[in-house]
Amino acid sequence: MKRELKSKVDLFLENKKKMRAGFRFEDEATCLLTSFLYADIDKPIDINKLVDSQNIIRDNTNIFSDYRFISLIVASKMAMHSKPEDYFKKVNNYSKKLKEKRKISSLYSILTSMILSDYNGKINDNKYIEKEKRIFNLMNKKHPILTSEDDIPFTMLLALSDKNEKNIVDESEECYLELKKDIKHSKDACQAMANILVLSDKEQEEKTKKILEIYSLLKKHRKNIEDKFVLTVLATLIFVDKDSKDIVNDIIEVDNYIGCKKGAGLWPYGKLTRLLFAILLVESTYGNETFGNTKNSIAISAVVAEQVITLILVMSMLLLMD
Repeated sequence: MKRELKSKVDLFLENKKKMRAGFRFEDEATCLLTSFLYADIDKPIDINKLVDSQNIIRDNTNIFSDYRFISLIVASKMAMHSKPEDYFKKVNNYSKKLKEKRKISSLYSILTSMILSDYNGKINDNKYIEKEKRIFNLMNKKHPILTSEDDIPFTMLLALSDKNEKNIVDESEECYLELKKDIKHSKDACQAMANILVLSDKEQEEKTKKILEIYSLLKKHRKNIEDKFVLTVLATLIFVDKDSKDIVNDIIEVDNYIGCKKGAGLWPYGKLTRLLFAILLVESTYGNETFGNTKNSIAISAVVAEQVITLILVMSMLLLMD
């Protein structure tokens, strides 16, 4: 494994150890996500800052707030800022504004507000909220069954791009139809992947061809790539300017390396989780995926990771309630 990639993976694993020691009763999914978010920016986790940020959330929300459900995810982003309380206030203000302007649950308004908050600098939030709403409605017309509020964080990312709504939706649809030819079992994953691919400036045909190449190569390695969450993060590899075979070899190396580490954590989803984070770590190391200019930029892989893990947490809670 190349030194740069190994350094990133080792930091992720070290962060995971710290998370497990500092948050013994936190669910494994959130610990893994938090570990990745810090590794993504090449920083070790500061448990004390995380605890302080969680306390800010607890002091400003009630026990039934959706902030409590993803408090560690929000606290992670707060702790990365010099003024965590200001970041929380910004997220909270955006969340309130979103709920005023469109039908959205608190949970997804928080995730979407984190995207707006991470997009640094002064922005016309009303403009982007309205643009996102139009993009969502256009997608909903094409795919009313597939499109739901868990797409809103992705459509907000799309709204922040310079492309107009019609071009965004048309390109997403073209990517979706092409992906669906090979990935027949999960239309939902194909739509999420298509939305991520639109954020790349590459030509539509080039984008879908590359992702399907990686998908095919991973299948040849007998990797279970059919899970919709793994497929979603797979799309972030479009931002890695390397040959598909080299990308897959890196993923396999990371996957095997994590699997050999005692206590790395396989979580109830086991090998799928390992593969999911192997993909994210490769993208984080080699990807050129900051979205926006130097003042206003968002790491797309981090947004996708937050969204995927939150969806898994939601599904896990629903299964427990059955």
